[in-house]
Amino acid sequence: MASYTTLEEADSRVEELKALGHGAWHVQGFAKGMNRYRVRIGPYASEKEAASALLHMATNNTTTQVLIAKTNG
Repeated sequence: MASYTTLEEADSRVEELKALGHGAWHVQGFAKGMNRYRVRIGPYASEKEAASALLHMATNNTTTQVLIAKTNG
């Protein structure tokens, strides 16, 4: 969903998303020589459910980019 350079920024975004009713968390990564904290949301049972969540976030101005990852199962 988003990537931040500080843990505080990522945690703030996670709390914002949780307040809107989304399952959210962050994962730590490393890119371009520095730590990155990537915020994730989900999981969603279907593409329709994910699309509904995306619409909800867009109407609340809480997203700028989204990556949809399908899982097997």
